Amino acid sequence: MGASSVNLAYTYWSHLPDAAFRALVWMCIQSIDQDRPPRYFGGRAALARAIGREPAGGGHLTTADRQAVTRALRTLRSAGVITPTNSPRPGQSAEYALHLSPQAHDPVDNSLSTGAHMVNGYHPVIPKTARMGITQ
Repeated sequence: MGASSVNLAYTYWSHLPDAAFRALVWMCIQSIDQDRPPRYFGGRAALARAIGREPAGGGHLTTADRQAVTRALRTLRSAGVITPTNSPRPGQSAEYALHLSPQAHDPVDNSLSTGAHMVNGYHPVIPKTARMGITQ
């Protein structure tokens, strides 16, 4: 399952806030690397556990749990790392496409003197070898 996706998350997105990054890593673990782009459809309770919230008995999320997951997802969406791929109805999980490589992002701010790309307020960390055009 998502070993390559997890590697990309750590390579490019480890600077995101803690809860958002933990949610992203969980989404990567649950995704299938061969999907292009990888997709997550595991539900909010699993994301709540991934960011350190333990749902109450029976797996029911409290309002605070739901708000914490919403904040993490909002951060990931604003960074351009995830995009929703469906419009879920009650009882149906949302599905998100994972955009883990910074080359796939739009819009890009090329005005930085370092050559780094700004993606919706976040700078993906681009390894030196990638900036030099060296592929692994």
